[in-house]
Amino acid sequence: MSSIRYLGVKILSAGGIATALIVPGISLADKKEEKERDQRSLFDPDALKRGAKALREINKSLYAKQVLDVTKQQEVTKQQESREREAEFRRQVAALEKEREQVRYQEERQLEEQRAQVGARMKQYEDELARKRMMAEHELQRQRNAEAAKLQEEAHARQEGECLRIEQQIQAEHRAAEQYAADLQKQIQRTPVLIDLAVEYRKRRGGSWVIRYQEETKKAIESINAIFSHLGFRLLAYLFCSLHYFPGKGRQQTRVAGRP
Repeated sequence: MSSIRYLGVKILSAGGIATALIVPGISLADKKEEKERDQRSLFDPDALKRGAKALREINKSLYAKQVLDVTKQQEVTKQQESREREAEFRRQVAALEKEREQVRYQEERQLEEQRAQVGARMKQYEDELARKRMMAEHELQRQRNAEAAKLQEEAHARQEGECLRIEQQIQAEHRAAEQYAADLQKQIQRTPVLIDLAVEYRKRRGGSWVIRYQEETKKAIESINAIFSHLGFRLLAYLFCSLHYFPGKGRQQTRVAGRP
């Protein structure tokens, strides 16, 4: 057996046969009464009746016009107050807008000041970097100049040493040449005597020795010319070094080098 309850009616079924029984529960009439009761609770007809009665009494009263005038005046007053409140609200909104604009202007001005300060600091930093860079370049140039001056002094010292060595060598060669010239002069002075002896000897034994002596004399003269030619080249180099690196000693050294 099964049962179904629907709107206060219980339907019993057993073996495929349904039987409807009315049982206690919520009926449709109960729901309608509850709805009407709710509507009566929301709408109060007594209040409407009292309002209508008061309106009739006011119309019958001698002060009905005054009441209407007062009511109109109150309405006008309310509207004026509403307009005043609206105007006050608009003034407040305008004040807030003005204040907002002032705040925005102040913020923009502060932002511009901050940007200007940052720009000034960046300019100062760049100037400081440029100054340091210039100082570093000047220091590097000074070091390069000092190194160049040192190298120039060393080169000048080497050149002076080389010129001194050349001078000493030229003087030694000059002395050797003078000694050789003196010896040769002595030999030349003895040549007539030797020639006479050679002629005499040739008369006795033939002229082969004289020819050989003349050849030896010619070789000696050629060697002397070669020595003086080489000495002249070295002397020119020495004079150049003397005049270029020892201007104060040039004339004295020239006189010494050109001494007969």
